[in-house]
Amino acid sequence: MKKINSKFKIRNPKQIKASSLWTGVGILVLLVFLYFLPSFTFASEELNNNILFRALSDELNRSITRLQLESQAKPFYIAYRVRDLKEIEIRASFGGLLFNNESHSRNLYVDLRVGNYQMDNSNFICQVSGGGVIEADEARLPVEDEYFALRQAIWLVTDGTYKKALETLARKKAYLQNKQTNDTIQDFIAVRPCSIIEPLAKFELDKNKIKSKVIELSKIFNKYPQILESYVAFKFYAGNQYFLNNEGARNLREEKLVSLLVWAKAQSDNGEIIEDFTEFHGKDFNDLDFINIENAINVWAETLYMMVKLKDNEEDYTGPVLFLGQAACELFFQILGRGVSDVRAPIYENEILERNMSRQNLGIFSNRLGRRILPNFISVYDKPNRKEWDNTRLIGGFTIDDQGVRAEDVELVKNGKLTGLLICRTPIAKIKETDGHARYYKNPFGTRHIGFVSNLIIDSEQKISAQELLKKLKELAQDYGNDFAIVITKLVSRKP
Repeated sequence: MKKINSKFKIRNPKQIKASSLWTGVGILVLLVFLYFLPSFTFASEELNNNILFRALSDELNRSITRLQLESQAKPFYIAYRVRDLKEIEIRASFGGLLFNNESHSRNLYVDLRVGNYQMDNSNFICQVSGGGVIEADEARLPVEDEYFALRQAIWLVTDGTYKKALETLARKKAYLQNKQTNDTIQDFIAVRPCSIIEPLAKFELDKNKIKSKVIELSKIFNKYPQILESYVAFKFYAGNQYFLNNEGARNLREEKLVSLLVWAKAQSDNGEIIEDFTEFHGKDFNDLDFINIENAINVWAETLYMMVKLKDNEEDYTGPVLFLGQAACELFFQILGRGVSDVRAPIYENEILERNMSRQNLGIFSNRLGRRILPNFISVYDKPNRKEWDNTRLIGGFTIDDQGVRAEDVELVKNGKLTGLLICRTPIAKIKETDGHARYYKNPFGTRHIGFVSNLIIDSEQKISAQELLKKLKELAQDYGNDFAIVITKLVSRKP
């Protein structure tokens, strides 16, 4: 796997003269100390005085040293991740306010492992006993900064997760022994602890101003009698993600996202129903240009009106199809983005579980490293550290992933050939290092961390305009004997 960020190499210590060895070591120690000092100082100010973080830290220390059932293994790894978010949602329809809600939530996610780095309880799907009774893997924490209430809630879910981990590992060992598998790939990658402390997020928003804008935008649909239902929904959340583990990682990550979703349902003259949506996103409220958004919604509403009128003329179609705009991005994400994500499929205890777990293109390129998957004029990169693209702020990036690892930019495709995959702390045979792309993934039978796409960047050496594409589409349609062609501009987004 090729990574965008190059790493320096340290010379062989044998090449260093003995007379200068201790001087070099002294300078190195001093530089390391100076490099980390600001981070530790800032952490002590922002985190050690934070009641939530103190409760997490104290419970982590207690659990890693004292949590153990009789004759059972102790946890060798525990990580706590908390998303502490405030959220506001405003929704209006045809000029009337539907609701205006504000909420505060604290969700704790526990990654607890028994066994060792070679084999632990992860990457195995089974139905543990008491799964619906014992609180495990995640829990809601009190939103008040009450130390003992927080400790109690953290302890309860940690205890449940530990008991679940013990049963999962025992069943995993039994399964592997019965299958007599030769798989020797380790389950968990050891990494050096990383500390990134970002400023605490601020929840600043003029609710009355937003409410007025949402109501005004929802009035656009009053002039279209064919539209039966519609709404404009504004959502904004801001907060912080806390992460710490027994390896020494301590992280604070700011989280912000603003979105505006517009949805409508229309009916044609013969009673057929058409639904459509459009959406706008940003990292902060100022990223939304409401003048452009209003114009875009007007165009979108007119397009929906045209779709209602054209519905009766629909017929079977065989011929070329052109994907433009959001549809082209979504197509790349659903096939390529998901295909290079979660590249180590979990082990299923039985075939019934495997059939009930749809992977939906996840990891389909896991065995294609070094092989061509795209035309030779296309290269693809995943850049979680990229903040903007063409003067537009990107919302998919992060500085540190959900396993507390610093995010790295990754080259995925070079001149059409697959050169990289997205890896969390679960390795595969050909890639034994994480690139900081771990994302928390919940399924009906538990939770896992998977390597997943962030900001997917497609680079083409052959670039042509939309007008030229449409011209070529028309020529291809005529070759098929058609007097029209299909252009797809939107696909339904598929969440991770």
